[in-house]
Amino acid sequence: MNKFFSIVAIATLFVSFGLTALNAQTSLSEGMIKMELTDIKSDDPAMGAQLGMMKGSTTTVYFDDKKSLTQMDMMGGMMEMSVMADVKTKAGFLLFKMDMLGQKVKVNITEEDVKTREADNAMSDITVVYDETDTKEVAGYKCYKATITSPGLQGGAITAYITDEITASADIIQGITADKIKGFPLEYVMGAQGISMVYTTVEIKTDIDKSVFEVNTDGYEEQTMEEFTKTMGAMGGMGF
Repeated sequence: MNKFFSIVAIATLFVSFGLTALNAQTSLSEGMIKMELTDIKSDDPAMGAQLGMMKGSTTTVYFDDKKSLTQMDMMGGMMEMSVMADVKTKAGFLLFKMDMLGQKVKVNITEEDVKTREADNAMSDITVVYDETDTKEVAGYKCYKATITSPGLQGGAITAYITDEITASADIIQGITADKIKGFPLEYVMGAQGISMVYTTVEIKTDIDKSVFEVNTDGYEEQTMEEFTKTMGAMGGMGF
C-alpha cells in the first residue's frame, strides 16, 4: 500500500502550489485552469489495476493578482488537497483530507517553509529539448513538444506539450520555474520506474467568482509542515 501512495505522490508532484498570472493576447489578472489525469499506466499489471483508481483525478487552479487556490481531487474524492497561497510570497495553508483514513489536516505554510522547499528542490538542473514539428491541439490551443530531463527525475523524463499563445509567470510543473520553459504547458506526460501518467488541460477560464477563495477550514486538525511531512512519509510520501 505504501508503494501505491508513493505513486499518488508522483501524480501530484508536478502540480505547483499555484498559478501567479495567466496572459493570452491581453494581460489577465485572474482566471482558472483545470487539468485532468487522463491516462495512467504501469508495466506491473497488479499496480496498473490499483492505479486505475487515479484516472480522472483533477487539479484546478483559481488565481487573481493576490491569491491562488489549487484544488486536487483524487480517486473520486477519496483524497482531496487544497492549497491557498499568496501570489508573491507563496505562503498560505494546505488542507488535506483522506476519507479512507479519516484524516482532515490543515498545515500553515510560512515563507520559511517555501524557501526550504525551494532550497531542497531536486530539479534545479534541467535540460529542455523542443520539437516544434511534433504538434497537437490541447484545450483549443496549438501546442508543440518539449522534453524535460533532470538528474532529479532519476532516469525519468517529462514530455510536455506547450503553447506560445499563452504565457505565464507561473511554476505549473512543481520544481520547474516558468522561466525555464519558453511556452506554457497544457499537457505533460511523466514517465519513471515503469509508470506513465498524462495530465491534460481540460478547461481554461479568464475570470472567476472571488468567493472561491472563501475556503471552509472547520474540522481540520492543525499540523506544522514538519508534522505533516512525517505523516506523509509514513504513507509513502506526497512530494513535499
